[in-house]
Amino acid sequence: MFSRLSASGLECGGNYNTFGFAVCEKSRNFVAQTQMQETENYPDGNCLGNTLDATPLAGCGDPKLLSERNGDEAQEPCRWHVFRVTYGRSQQVGEAMDGLGFETFVPLMQKVYVSAGRRVRRMVPAIPNILFVRAAESDIKKFKAETNLPVRYFMDRATGKPLLVPDRQMADFISIARMAEGEDVVYLDPRLAAMAKGTRVRVTGGLFQGAEGKFLRVRGDRRLVVTIPGVAAVATAFIHPSLVEPIIEKS
Repeated sequence: MFSRLSASGLECGGNYNTFGFAVCEKSRNFVAQTQMQETENYPDGNCLGNTLDATPLAGCGDPKLLSERNGDEAQEPCRWHVFRVTYGRSQQVGEAMDGLGFETFVPLMQKVYVSAGRRVRRMVPAIPNILFVRAAESDIKKFKAETNLPVRYFMDRATGKPLLVPDRQMADFISIARMAEGEDVVYLDPRLAAMAKGTRVRVTGGLFQGAEGKFLRVRGDRRLVVTIPGVAAVATAFIHPSLVEPIIEKS
C-alpha cells in the first residue's frame, strides 16, 4: 500500500505554522469544512469584507448567487492561486494582501540561528518565495494591475495558464502544514513526490482524518504525502496503515 520515497532534494524537518490565513470566521473553518464537502457555499455573500480601493471584493460566493457588486452578474467563486514573490518577501506581501481583504497562506517552519553564541529560533517560510492566495479572479487581476508589490503568477506548465489549486487539495495541504509544534513534518521536492509510486489513500482516523494523498515511506516511516504539482509536497508524521483506506478511482 505504500512506496518508498527518498528524503533527498528539498526537505525541511521542523515545526510549522501559518501566516495570515484567516480573515473571517468562515475562512477560519475552511480546512474543516472542505474536508467534509467538496464545495463551499457562503449564502451570506462577501466573507472577505475589506476593500481594494473602496470597491468590495467579489467574495467567496457560490457562482449561482448574485454578486452585490456586479448586480445581475453571477458572483465569482474564490479559487486558490499561487504567486511567486521575489526577494523573499512572501510574508510581507501576504500581510499587505490580508489588509486588503484577501485570504492568504504562507507555510512556515521553525529555523534555528546562532547569534552572538546564542541559539535563536525563528519562523521562516518553508517554501521560498511562494504565496497562496484565495480570491475571485477579477480581484486578483485588479490587484496585480494596481500593485507595485513584487508578485507574479506561478504558471501551470501543462496549460500555460496561472496555476489554480482545488479547495480540497489545498485544505489537505494546509491541515498538514499547520501541524502542532513538535510534530515531524517533512517538506519534499514536489517533482520527486509526484514521480513516486504510491497508493492514493484517505485517512480514516486521528489528527488528519479525511485528508487524501499518497501513502509513501519517507525517512523510514509511512506517511501521507500531499503534493501541489510543481510547487510543494508535504508529508505527515507517521500514520499507521490501519488508519488509511485506498481511494477507488471512479471509471
